Amino acid sequence: MGKGQISRGRPGGGPHAAAQAAALLIQAEQCLTGGDAEGALVLADRAIALDACNPNGPAQRGNALMRLSQPAAAAAAFETAIHLHPGLPALWMLAGTAHRAAGAHEEAAAAYAGATRLDPGLAGAWHNLGLSLRMTGDLRGAARALRRASALSPQDGAHWNALGSVLHAAGHWRQAADAWRFALRQPDRDAGQTRRRAGWNLCQSLLLQGKMVDGWALHHHRPSFPALDRLPFGVPLLAGRPRHGHRILITVEQGLGDVIMVLRFIPFLLEAGVNVVLQRPLALQRLMTGGWFDQVSMLDEGAAPPPVDAQIPCMGLAELFVTEADHVPGPMPYLHPDPALTARWGPIVGAAQGLKVGFVWAGNPAFPGDHARSPRLGPLLPLFSLPGITPVILQHGEGRGDLQGISLPSHTLDLGGQGDIADSAAILATLDLLVTSCTMPAHLAGALGLPVALLLPFCPDWRWQIGRADTPWYPATRLYRQERPGDWQAPVANLARDLTLRIGR
Repeated sequence: MGKGQISRGRPGGGPHAAAQAAALLIQAEQCLTGGDAEGALVLADRAIALDACNPNGPAQRGNALMRLSQPAAAAAAFETAIHLHPGLPALWMLAGTAHRAAGAHEEAAAAYAGATRLDPGLAGAWHNLGLSLRMTGDLRGAARALRRASALSPQDGAHWNALGSVLHAAGHWRQAADAWRFALRQPDRDAGQTRRRAGWNLCQSLLLQGKMVDGWALHHHRPSFPALDRLPFGVPLLAGRPRHGHRILITVEQGLGDVIMVLRFIPFLLEAGVNVVLQRPLALQRLMTGGWFDQVSMLDEGAAPPPVDAQIPCMGLAELFVTEADHVPGPMPYLHPDPALTARWGPIVGAAQGLKVGFVWAGNPAFPGDHARSPRLGPLLPLFSLPGITPVILQHGEGRGDLQGISLPSHTLDLGGQGDIADSAAILATLDLLVTSCTMPAHLAGALGLPVALLLPFCPDWRWQIGRADTPWYPATRLYRQERPGDWQAPVANLARDLTLRIGR
């Protein structure tokens, strides 16, 4: 721990062993500085064997384990150091960081709280405490901690940015917007990254509230918006609206659901005489064929574009065409399943009895905030047992792990993980309803014009707006919202009621 090392009497080992241990810990720190975390770990363990009462030993062991991407073991080492020297705030901070990296957010919050007790003026401890409390679901406590951090260090935009995010998650939209505006006014300390995050957060909040013009004015803050010195293919960004005869490259950004959502706007460009070159994700190649797609020049992954006049990231199409909260222009449906794939999947699903209801309960776990938007399988299980329906599992990816050890009705069809997105479109076309969280299948079914029951967290993605049960993006989609953060019982109960009425009819 270098200059922060602690000098204490060492019972049992004697002064010679204590001196040896201290020398080894200096070598361990030198190893860490040189990038040799494994060597540092060996030296720290040797030091601990010589002098188990020196808190610098387990602290240095924890530092090495963090470098080796073993945060849970690192947290245990830091906790040992705290036991030996409980009065050092830095040790509590290190323990909190390790617990947080390991996903142990309650333990992280406890460690950061320990640091604030020892040094109430430590703004970083209050900040990290707020982040950890948010992950435990304690939004009120998180807001209190982040307000304290902001008061202690008001010119640090990161505190205001995090406070805005917590207030937004709790439904305090106006207070959140004020916090983000304050973050935008603070000095630039990290090459504009905090300002960019605050601008993007404020953009999403304004769009969520239906303030489209104000929201789009900040849309360039989005993380996927390219910096001018790193424009894909070196093609300049589109300024204004494309004109007749222009050749425009539309590039992919954000997730596949976002790409599917904005495809509806391309026919407007074609009708205006714009020549469209569309970057096509590999996962969507089979889906994006036929119909008006035949009028578009497709640029598949890895290929260089032909000469074009300008480019626009695909989410910029929403900025061009959606100017009113209650109106999203474009044809509906604007995607269609492959008839050959529908013929393949139709008999499999068609043989089922009653109302055929598809289920998706989890998105990409790497997506920030997926823990809030994905209900997982457990809360949805009562729907599987409703009389008169056949559950059809469409869940792909990591969320399929929720099926382990679960007993489902014997007539459940499991089609998850089969085929690609074009197959998913064909399967969806055979269903009576899709029940899903806010993830790509919601956009796919919506673009196909199919009925969707969309389960939303208390603070949803901007495009679903606030307080409405419908959405102008997809007329056949009905929204079922949490009434309290983290509580899926009410939206699932409301959906169960509506399904029961539909089956009765």
